[in-house]
Amino acid sequence: MAPSIEAVLKPPSPVHPFGTDDLGRDVLSRVIYGRRISLEGGLAAVGLAAVVGTSCGLLAGFSGGAWDTLVMRGTDILLAFPGILLAIAIVATLGPNLTNVMIAVGIGAIPVYARTVRGSTLSVRRMEYVEAARAAGATISRLLWRHVLRNITAPILVLATLGSGSTF
Repeated sequence: MAPSIEAVLKPPSPVHPFGTDDLGRDVLSRVIYGRRISLEGGLAAVGLAAVVGTSCGLLAGFSGGAWDTLVMRGTDILLAFPGILLAIAIVATLGPNLTNVMIAVGIGAIPVYARTVRGSTLSVRRMEYVEAARAAGATISRLLWRHVLRNITAPILVLATLGSGSTF
């Protein structure tokens, strides 16, 4: 809606549910327009963190050994820095724009996904149905995709839901 002198600082009404600002613009339309950056940024950061963190946690929890140790020490290093400090350092390195901020926030959230998925994978990989599939000759990728990942999606979805609301 175009600015209007007659509509300056009007209270909420059926025409302007959130009222108008000091230039007579509809506040609801400005909120709707402004939310797209927050929504885009939150979904991109959560998507990056979920994909990378889930992959690392799934492989670390299922394979164990040196890969598990390496991934968990990497997450410990990322967790040692405060999230905002890590994001500032990444944005300072990559440059100040929205895409780099999304990457920085996503990298800061990777350890949460990796640790959660690793813990869930450690408990699921010992279940009878995984052992039965392994005994039946299932490949590792089939075990991970069909038997393990499908049974640990609940905590991943909870983290993604909470993360998308709190990242941007």
